[in-house]
Amino acid sequence: MSVPTRRVLDPIYGSPILRAANNGTAVWNKINTSSQWQNGTGWQACLTGGVQTGDDWGAAFFPVNSDVLVSDFNATLTTQWKYYMTATQTMGVNIVIWVHDPNNLSKRAEITQIGGNSLLGKTLGWNSHKLLNTTTQFVWYGEDWSGGSAAALTGSDLTSGTQYTWNQFRADKLFSNYVIYRVSLESGWEASGTFQSVWVTEAMFNGQSVPIIPSVSEIFAADSPLASVILRSNTGVDIGDVDVLSIAAGTNLIGKVGIDQATANANEVVVKSITAGSNLIGKFGIDQTTPGTTNAVAVTAVKTIQTELKAITAVAADAQSISSTLDLSGNIKQATILIDHAKDNSAASVGQGAEYVVQVSEKATGNDTWRALTSFTAAITAPTVITTDAEEAAGQTLIEIGATTPVVGDIIFWKNATIANSEWSNVIAISAGVSCTLESGLTNTQAQGTYNTQGEHFVVTINTESITRLRVVCNNTKGTTNRAIVWRVAAITVV
Repeated sequence: MSVPTRRVLDPIYGSPILRAANNGTAVWNKINTSSQWQNGTGWQACLTGGVQTGDDWGAAFFPVNSDVLVSDFNATLTTQWKYYMTATQTMGVNIVIWVHDPNNLSKRAEITQIGGNSLLGKTLGWNSHKLLNTTTQFVWYGEDWSGGSAAALTGSDLTSGTQYTWNQFRADKLFSNYVIYRVSLESGWEASGTFQSVWVTEAMFNGQSVPIIPSVSEIFAADSPLASVILRSNTGVDIGDVDVLSIAAGTNLIGKVGIDQATANANEVVVKSITAGSNLIGKFGIDQTTPGTTNAVAVTAVKTIQTELKAITAVAADAQSISSTLDLSGNIKQATILIDHAKDNSAASVGQGAEYVVQVSEKATGNDTWRALTSFTAAITAPTVITTDAEEAAGQTLIEIGATTPVVGDIIFWKNATIANSEWSNVIAISAGVSCTLESGLTNTQAQGTYNTQGEHFVVTINTESITRLRVVCNNTKGTTNRAIVWRVAAITVV
């Protein structure tokens, strides 16, 4: 007699993975009022856009575990989702459909529902949305990495950056043959204002309900809020009074307790009766000098934007430039170094591009103990040189240009006659020989003229608890033929 077997199939749409960027946050939550826990699983994905500058968002990413053709998605089965907004905003929770060529994964695109379209609920309270195929509400951006770097994705009858219906994507000669590898629900991406918390409770994609609940891998991910104890006051959530009572002599408190609170007593967290001999081990600060008394505790990671280690500076070919030194001798535990690079010459470098070396030292003074911790090397190919038709005002995103057109993903360096007013901008859409669209508005007015693409940004985050000093060296001497460049270095530290 054979042993009966049963195979349990994975769902097509996997458990959500929370992601956020810049001023946005995304956290799991199950502390709420009855109107929230009466919907969905009892867990919610809390997406907070925060202060909006064009690239601030929180999102729930749903991986797709089986090939789903664009042409089949929402064809006869329903796609819908539900969310609770803690404030009326200019955008609702929108869907983004991530697709690629099943025969060449280098070709990919995201098809984004416009968050401000009239059908998406945007008011305080409960909102739900059912995806309609015939409403003009989607744009796409994508690229082809087949050549090793981002190139424009071609072959579609639909223009990147222009709004279309979902049925047009389903019928398009390119996208109809693509498969969906991820679906996301997102809050953010507005140009200005402040987005409050939105609680996503239910989702259905192509007729399949997807429970809003963290997976085991999501819970124990290194960057997951559930991997540590977090007491977080967020719009719509009251964590109540958190008391640690009667800690006896000799008691050891080990681990991390993070309190996201800027003002003591605003939402009081009280530690009571800490007696002599108690050990508080880990990252926990207590505003108390006398054991046995009651004092408010205000604990938070303090981030400091340091004075730029190197302001925007031009560096000639075959020259070197060194940033100022970042003193890490205090209680600084982490530093994020942000390096901006731009080409100041229209020709290609030969051999090797400019090299940026992050150096550290264990000594407080002297130059004989600098050692390379990590380095970045800029690209050597010639930049695309664009010519603007007129002066571009601060805040401008649509740039009218001459015949030479950048590609989506290029970073334009706007070199200003006043070097401190120079800036870098990401290109997100183009109209060949007519214009290009920037991801965010210009910070400063930029004159009519020629500007190079191929700007680059390098970022590294370093544990600095065992480092005394840090600096960055720009070596524009490494190639056989070097070209003039421009660079800048900034730093954010955490104590």
